[in-house]
Amino acid sequence: MSGSTQAESRVIEQALVSVVLPLYNEAAALRRLVEQIDDALLCCACRYEIVFVNDGSTDASSRILEELARKHSGVRVLHLSRNFGHQAALLAG
Repeated sequence: MSGSTQAESRVIEQALVSVVLPLYNEAAALRRLVEQIDDALLCCACRYEIVFVNDGSTDASSRILEELARKHSGVRVLHLSRNFGHQAALLAG
């Protein structure tokens, strides 16, 4: 980081970026999505988490999300009991 002080670097390294993603029936895209988010955020010097809000999916999304959470320490999953809609799912995250 050119021009930044050590104190600024420490603040950035300690920052936590939370990516909140509401989803409904996105099983086919989930694994690749986590890879792409990891790739994009690894270049940052900060900590991050990916918070998936499963908005009542009826496909294999729940199973895949749980698998991803077991494999990736930064993946968090919230399962809603039914489909509440995009905005409610986003707020829940």
